Amino acid sequence: MKQLLAAAFLLLGLCGSSCVGSSAPGDLSGGPTLYNLDFEQTGNWYPDAAGYALAFDVWQCHNGRQSLKVTGHGLPSESYAFFNQYLPVDAAGREVCLTGWVRTEGVEPGRASIWIGGHDDADWDVEDPEYPAVNGTSDWTQLTVRAHLSDTAQLTVAAALTGDGVVWFDDFRITIDGQPLIDSLLPAAKTTLTRAEKSALRRYVYPLRTCQPDGGDTRDLAVLHDLIGDAPVVALGEATHGSREIFRMKDRLIRYLAETEGFDLFSLEAGMPECYAVNRYTINGEGDAAHAVAGMKYWTWGTEAMRDLAEWMRGYNDSQPRIVYTGFDMQSGKPSCAVLRGAFADDARMQATLDELGATLDEAERFRWAAYAAGNYDEASSEKIRRRALKLFAQVEAHIAAISDEASDACRIPGGGEGREWLNQQVSLLRQFLSGAGERDRYMAENLLWIKAQNPASRIVAWAHNGHVKIQPGLMGGYLRERLGEDFRTFGFAFYEGAYTILGSNGPVCLPAQTPYPGTLEYVLAQLGEPLFILDLKRMREADDPMLEWLDELVYRDVGSMPVGSDFITGESDVSRAFDYLIFIRTTTPSRVLKL
Repeated sequence: MKQLLAAAFLLLGLCGSSCVGSSAPGDLSGGPTLYNLDFEQTGNWYPDAAGYALAFDVWQCHNGRQSLKVTGHGLPSESYAFFNQYLPVDAAGREVCLTGWVRTEGVEPGRASIWIGGHDDADWDVEDPEYPAVNGTSDWTQLTVRAHLSDTAQLTVAAALTGDGVVWFDDFRITIDGQPLIDSLLPAAKTTLTRAEKSALRRYVYPLRTCQPDGGDTRDLAVLHDLIGDAPVVALGEATHGSREIFRMKDRLIRYLAETEGFDLFSLEAGMPECYAVNRYTINGEGDAAHAVAGMKYWTWGTEAMRDLAEWMRGYNDSQPRIVYTGFDMQSGKPSCAVLRGAFADDARMQATLDELGATLDEAERFRWAAYAAGNYDEASSEKIRRRALKLFAQVEAHIAAISDEASDACRIPGGGEGREWLNQQVSLLRQFLSGAGERDRYMAENLLWIKAQNPASRIVAWAHNGHVKIQPGLMGGYLRERLGEDFRTFGFAFYEGAYTILGSNGPVCLPAQTPYPGTLEYVLAQLGEPLFILDLKRMREADDPMLEWLDELVYRDVGSMPVGSDFITGESDVSRAFDYLIFIRTTTPSRVLKL
């Protein structure tokens, strides 16, 4: 039995387009709507659909222009695709009814079903025979489900497919106490720039010569001096983790900032100990660049672009150390345990403590995954593991405090401060890892600030995804802006067309980028006709430019390390409040993963 909480996962935004379809009274397909109950646009729905393909289908529609198509082939019998949304309407304590049209092909022995209820309801069992469902192969079939909400409930609607097959969902409609819920039209987003608007927007545009760090003319980058001022921390984002031209552009910027603006620390969204270890190549010349970046484990960093950056750093550091390779993430406990093991290699008591600590952290990680898979979190068991780990942390910290100054000096590494500080930071990373991923952005900000504190006279260029460098509450960039103010500047990245590398079920694969459509930022910026430029959002904010009213309504591309339903996600807007500057690249190609 598959029980699913109506909880938000990733925002579902799928590629929309026009299609031939029937019309019906009250049809709202002529424009975007608040709840998107008829699947005529991107956004609003939250999916959990690992292994399934999600798309808008312009050929199979019950109403309007398109339907939502969910496809699963060769998946385990317990697989499911589930999507839902909360509706901000007054329905608490009332009778609600959902009707929806479903079409199926080869759904056997699974089921395609719909659901309505409150967010505080018990789990929805998608195999419960009392809930309406369709299986096998069927033409469009209307399903109806009703519920009475509690006095505190928030109205939630959902649908699911279990097992293999293809299902189309369309034309969802809701009544509350028998009265239809009107899914009102939203104002249309900006789609076309007039000649005057193009001219006005170009006042904030700085064209760039190339993405390539080719050693050529850098006069186009001179504007960076004015943009970043004396800020000691500058963050460079990325729209995807697998876009070669974005990585190459960041490489070019890093070289320029090091050579002309005095930036002497590089910090990456990767494990702190693994990143610092890259210095063995970039500063000391040990090994080779490819194996150095591959040592950071994640495919996103084991690429030709990252290898080339490390090779440049090695050459730049050849006569004397001038830039240090650091990192601020903490997604594994083993590297920090390895650092501590190396520092106390001759201390049998400490080795035994670290053995127990490593086993405890492994247990904590297994417990988290098991709890996630079961949908049942045992607070008492989690607290027992946590208390055991805290006791071991205290023992490790006592060992670190007791070492001699000579032993502490032996642990010193470039950019890591005094040796005792470096060892204590490993314990901090382990504490963060024990806490789980929920506070990852805050921890990354704290780690970057720790690096800054160890190197108070240095300037840092940080490399991470757009989603981390945004200057918004709860994200790494937001924490850094709160702590550093104007001493922190952030660059987001966007691109119009091309392809990118992403993690598939069997490793990295190349995917074509979704073409921007009307209502996306990239669709509008491409009309400027500039293939590569910086957009000065900070100056637009300071001028309170009226163009921000429509610019901040546009969604923009946001792709992580794994496939999602759409490159463009509803809610991923407010670009001027997310970044100080945006670098636009017309065309990108996939990252080239190293073959070692």
